[in-house]
Amino acid sequence: MDTPLTIWKQVSAGQSHACAISTKGVLSCWGWNNSGQLGFNNGGEIASLPTQVGKDSNWKAVAVGIYYTCAIQGTGALYCWGDNSYGQLGVNKPGQTPKHYRVGGNALFASVSIGQSHTCAKKKDGTLWCWGKNFYGQIGDGTTANRNVPTRAGTGVGYTLVVTGENHVCAMAGGGFYCWGGNDQGQLGNGTTADQKSPVLVGAAGIWASISAGKSHTCGRRTNSSIWCWGSNFWGELGNSISINSNTPVQVGTDYDWSSLALGEDFTCAKKISGAIYCWGNNGYSQLAQPATLSYTATPLPVGTDTDWLLITAGQKHVCATKSGGIYCWGYNYEGQIPDNSAWFDYFRAISAKSP
Repeated sequence: MDTPLTIWKQVSAGQSHACAISTKGVLSCWGWNNSGQLGFNNGGEIASLPTQVGKDSNWKAVAVGIYYTCAIQGTGALYCWGDNSYGQLGVNKPGQTPKHYRVGGNALFASVSIGQSHTCAKKKDGTLWCWGKNFYGQIGDGTTANRNVPTRAGTGVGYTLVVTGENHVCAMAGGGFYCWGGNDQGQLGNGTTADQKSPVLVGAAGIWASISAGKSHTCGRRTNSSIWCWGSNFWGELGNSISINSNTPVQVGTDYDWSSLALGEDFTCAKKISGAIYCWGNNGYSQLAQPATLSYTATPLPVGTDTDWLLITAGQKHVCATKSGGIYCWGYNYEGQIPDNSAWFDYFRAISAKSP
């Protein structure tokens, strides 16, 4: 007899694992667990299907990175687990662990985002706090010193969204957005390639609706539903038909019907208002949901013909998206990122986990 699909309200993909929250508030993770990033102890093995994390059922947000995970409960309490080589768990506890560490004491958080080895989270009061690796100034405190506890990024308030790339951060406030950290590929979008140790205004207020960050490129959706990207463009991840870096925003095509964005290491995916998904950039592991004979594309290509996609998230080299209650994933699968017990990169697989 068929089992019902779990109804997922959020999904987040990282380098070698992914996690999702059901509408019941249950958190499940799958993929490689070499550093305890799945939040439970299975001997560091691969979890080939979504596995419940703990017994709590009040999770509201999750962010997945390289070998670690952070998640927020309904109360606003933030917990992190996995690799803590640079203090990215927000506690002074070196090493790797599946144990869930409460971050910031009694602080209450509204959202969290994970980069390569740094973390940023927005408190309920609208202030922004970051911690972990800070080689390029990505903590935003004016220094390049690593931080193993939450450290305030700049002095701004009223932040509504924060996104993290490999070594850079962008955050929205007042309808505009600020960026800081590594900028060698122009990923901050401020017309230079110089790193920034504190937030600098990049996008003018009133025209930006959302932003998303990849390894070394960034994209934003404007209020007119157009998409603009900047930074590294070696694989065509900026979607402007060429493969030349840009340190200022360039428009993706001429369409004005985009609704959301998800950026991977060197590729980009976006959902249209119609519910269709398009991807562009590097396809070395079929992360664009295209046959492996296509190495890359600098223009958006459709992911199948379906128009009922709901949520989309991009990991380093794979993508997961939801529709009709299930999660569908494609791309790199060497470490179990696509939970169907297959090897390497079967490029379009559905997760049909039982409802917790």
